[in-house]
Parts: sequence; C-alpha cells; structure tokens
Amino acid sequence: MKDSAAFLLLIICWSCTQTETKDQKTRELEKKEFKQNTIKRDSVKNDTVEFTSYNDNFDYSQLNGKKGKENIDFINDNNNDRSFLRGDLIAIEWKNDSIYIAGDGETPQNAQWIVSAKKIKDGNVSKFRKEYGKEIKYHFSNEDQLSGSYLDHLYILAEYYIANSNRDLIKLTIKNKQDLAYSVEKRS
Repeated sequence: MKDSAAFLLLIICWSCTQTETKDQKTRELEKKEFKQNTIKRDSVKNDTVEFTSYNDNFDYSQLNGKKGKENIDFINDNNNDRSFLRGDLIAIEWKNDSIYIAGDGETPQNAQWIVSAKKIKDGNVSKFRKEYGKEIKYHFSNEDQLSGSYLDHLYILAEYYIANSNRDLIKLTIKNKQDLAYSVEKRS
C-alpha cells in the first residue's frame, strides 16, 4: 500500500513538472513569435480612413474605420475626442505597439495605436446635421424599459439611414426642415 502511494505521488509530481515545463515553453515561444512579428514600434504611419464607430466596451478603447472595403480597428486610448460621425473622412497617425488582453497572462499582442486623428472631410451624417439643424424625434413605450445608451445607439442608426437615404420624400422633408420622427417598438 505504501509503495503504491509513493508511486502515485511520484507520478503526480512528474506530471506537474511536465505541465509547468510545457506552459513555460509555450510562453517562451509566444514571446519569441511576438518579437519576430513586431514591426518597428517607433515609426509613425499616416493614413486616411472613413470613420465608422467608437467602441469603448473593452479593456482598450477602439476607433473603427474603413479603408475601401476593409474594416480597420485602432486602439484609441490616447484620444478622448468623440466628435467624429459615421462617414467622416479622417486623417490618422498611428504606430504599431502592444496590448495585453485580460486573462491571457503576460503575452502581448500587436495592435495599431492612434497617435493623432483629425477630420478632413464631412461625411453624410455631418452634412445632414448641418443642413437639417434639428433633432429627430422618436417615440417608444416606457413599458419596454430601454436604456438611454441603447436609445442613443438607435438614434445614431436612424440618423445614418436618413442622411444616406435616396428617397425623395425624406430629401424633401430635410430640405423643408419638417419634423422627422421614428418609432421604437420591442418585439418578442
């Protein structure tokens, strides 16, 4: 009985050592691969993108854009300006740097960090806001219990739709500065 307990203890210790060695080797390989894939971090690059959205729901704030048909995401932690509207053309300066994903330990990942960003041309939403100059009205039932942030999200979607609409009635309504409204309904 003592021999089998000692044997079992030896196997457990040996397997723990193997796991630690594998984890250590995996981390070393990941770090080596990260260093090999890292482009010069200090070089600042310039680009022009069409702004699509901000995303502040993660460990790092993001600015999302499009270049042609390609979606591009940038880390936007150094920029508190939230004045860009969907469709605006923006000039950005960015550089490659690293981020650390929560829960992934100390293994860094490459990411594109914004150094600076500025609007160079109004998109359709910006033009719509300047031309129309009024708030869009909306109606919803208080029973639906919609959060303010969700209502804001829906407003931005409605505004984008209206600003990019080719419908003659919407264009005429904007031109005559008549009230625009939409309804928010919850479906089950």
